[in-house]
Amino acid sequence: MRNKIILLLCLVLAALFSQAQESRTVHFMQFNPYSNLLNPAAPVKYKGYVGIPFISNIHLNVENTGIQYDHLIKINETGKTLTINDFIDHLHKKNRLNLHLNLEVFSFGFKTKHLFVTVSDRIKTDAYFFYPKTLFKLPLQGNMDYIDEPAEFNNLAINANIYNELGIGFRYQINDQWTIGFKPKFLIGLANIKTNSSHFKFTTNPNNYDLTMEENFSVNTSLPVDIQNLEDFDINTLKNIINNMGFAIDLGVQYQINEKWSVGAAVSDLGFIHWETYPTNYESHTADGGSYYRDGQFYFSGVDVAQLVDNKEYMDQFVDSLASYFPTNQTKLTSYNSATYAKVVLEGRYQIHPNHAFSAMFRGDIINRFFIPSLTVAWDGMIANFLNLCVNYTIMPHSYANVGAGIGFAFNGFQLYLATDNVLAAFDVLNSRQVGLQAGIVFNWGKQKKTKPEQLPEEKPIN
Repeated sequence: MRNKIILLLCLVLAALFSQAQESRTVHFMQFNPYSNLLNPAAPVKYKGYVGIPFISNIHLNVENTGIQYDHLIKINETGKTLTINDFIDHLHKKNRLNLHLNLEVFSFGFKTKHLFVTVSDRIKTDAYFFYPKTLFKLPLQGNMDYIDEPAEFNNLAINANIYNELGIGFRYQINDQWTIGFKPKFLIGLANIKTNSSHFKFTTNPNNYDLTMEENFSVNTSLPVDIQNLEDFDINTLKNIINNMGFAIDLGVQYQINEKWSVGAAVSDLGFIHWETYPTNYESHTADGGSYYRDGQFYFSGVDVAQLVDNKEYMDQFVDSLASYFPTNQTKLTSYNSATYAKVVLEGRYQIHPNHAFSAMFRGDIINRFFIPSLTVAWDGMIANFLNLCVNYTIMPHSYANVGAGIGFAFNGFQLYLATDNVLAAFDVLNSRQVGLQAGIVFNWGKQKKTKPEQLPEEKPIN
């Protein structure tokens, strides 16, 4: 049981200190220097820029497709009521909770004739929790709904990365139509949790309602400290994190079809980290722990409820015996690899005016064996040559009310910007599928001037 508690603490800590993806809204803001984070081939409309350390690009985003406050708690005349059935009914077969936090340590970029170079250092944290409806339905509503078919799920997983990213990006304009971009990134891993496999199965006997259970899961962890020997912790042990080296790359291309139409494609954060700081594997399989074991499963026919409630010793013995049937084996590893969470982007843009455009983007996020697709349509424009605005709408699985908005005061000299992928969350935070904010202050120079439509010369009157 002790190992299971320690593993649970690891997972909780990862969720608390890891937060997860690049903002869609900023990507569409033409005059924002960070609009090329998803596609390194996207244009930067300055000759150069310098970000203020730690405040040039702060991004926090939370996505939650399952749990909603108003499905769990109802407010009526007598107060608040816990509505378990309504909560369960609104869960999906597959649900997720993911968080993202990006903190820009420093960044700058400059332009030559055909090349734009960027240098940046960021601390990134990404955490994803995938869970099935059964995770809550079985313990809260019991096993009566699983008499005809077993409660079985394989999509329970936690994946989290915390790492430092130093990147050098290059955007090269080949000709008037083709532009390519690439950004190699050198990574230092700080912490990781990687779910290798998970399988849980609960079966109810329709004749006597006895329950059989089996489990099979494997999780790798690499944390800055050895949680098994916290009493030996020394600040010098944190130096071990420099052993977690990795590499990733962003690749992109943009094609200008004509003056109005352009298309682009990119993949970002494609890479891996090699973990060597306290790498540990936690693995569990249903084992033969005694009389409750049958044919590779834990066979449960019930307990003496009276003793379970009144007799603490009886309860302790029963709980302790469960560890014999569901043991967690801890293995110290030499090292292991985990992938960074790649993003694939396909986009198109229609320039209705030199300073106004409509865009559409398909994006797919790859988190180990999970894939999250999304589709975004957007309008962005420059008003009065200093006000950069963007409005967009994004649809994702089980998340359909994401109205993004961004505003940037893009002066020639500095820029202050604020953006969110779901402005509606400000009116109902607890029930929003997505809550996030991206903001920063950047110094820039050589801003591309506003282009005015050509005017025909006035015709002289005929005498």
